[in-house]
Amino acid sequence: MRSRQKEKWLKAIAEELRALEDNGVWKVVRKPRDARVLHTKWVFKTKLDAEELIERLKARLVACGNEQEFGVNYHITFAAVIDMTSVKLILVLARKWRVPAKHGDVPNAYVKAEKEAGLTIYINLPQGMVISEEVLKLVGVESAKELVLELQKALYGLKQAGRLWNQLLHKKLIDIGFEQSLTDMCVYFRWRNGVLLVVGVYVDDLLVTGTEQSAVDAFFGELKEFSVKDLGQASKFLGMRITYDDADGYNLDQEVLIQEMLKDHSMEHAHGVRTPIGPEWNELRGAECEKLPVTGGAEVATVKRFQSLVGSLMWVSRCTRPDIAFAVHKASRRTHDTTVDDWKLTKRY
Repeated sequence: MRSRQKEKWLKAIAEELRALEDNGVWKVVRKPRDARVLHTKWVFKTKLDAEELIERLKARLVACGNEQEFGVNYHITFAAVIDMTSVKLILVLARKWRVPAKHGDVPNAYVKAEKEAGLTIYINLPQGMVISEEVLKLVGVESAKELVLELQKALYGLKQAGRLWNQLLHKKLIDIGFEQSLTDMCVYFRWRNGVLLVVGVYVDDLLVTGTEQSAVDAFFGELKEFSVKDLGQASKFLGMRITYDDADGYNLDQEVLIQEMLKDHSMEHAHGVRTPIGPEWNELRGAECEKLPVTGGAEVATVKRFQSLVGSLMWVSRCTRPDIAFAVHKASRRTHDTTVDDWKLTKRY
């Protein structure tokens, strides 16, 4: 590791391994003959706070789910996430009830869920994991090269991990009296003693409000088995910055993401335009239009980069900028057989 923050990253790796071992995610076993063993890798992330300042360094161990085989080490993978309309509705209710929406986070959420019964999943020993002589003797091997980890719980990277966590959280919410919304599978509500509580779920992020502040505060204690972090009044959710004042209510923006998009496409100093789409956008394209290459360097205009740009714009339009929805729709129709003109018109330069 060549990073200037090497020691901090190594500490993050040690913390992740300790958390996984404490959660009983795996057991160390001798590698069975002809066993299908998934590789693992480390994913490093610098977590930022609402002001985009470094909050902590996070190392996450993931299994290479791309090596999984259907019917052998996974079955169903679907897991729902909350619709953005529901997120905004929860904030509207928070404004109406004058009870600030609170943000909750479940650390190491996936590894809290048990793996499916009947499936055996092996992963290799991750880099940085040290096997003691005591464990080697206990398993009956001479070298760590003869060992693998047999998963007892879900692990990040597995195709079914999100679904398993979703099912676990759903069961818990139902057990403590919540009902699932008929219009959004990731919205739950509970009436109790005249108090209404509403919870929105996006994987391991929770957005909570209710008719009484005390009920909202107490909710996180009801999920103590998941070690849910009460992050206080929501200031950042799904990459959106959330601000509130009594006069205007909630305001959502994605300024940081948009600035990053401009930087990624070398448009930090681009001039603004008056409309999202101009009259020069032509639905018809002649055969003489120059096509973009499918792949290329990081700074080269390619079909892949165009698709990535359109995907980012779709997320922005869905979350905070409905004014660009029509223009993004037009661009999304050009994600295959993309031309140089499509690239220029989408970037508006």
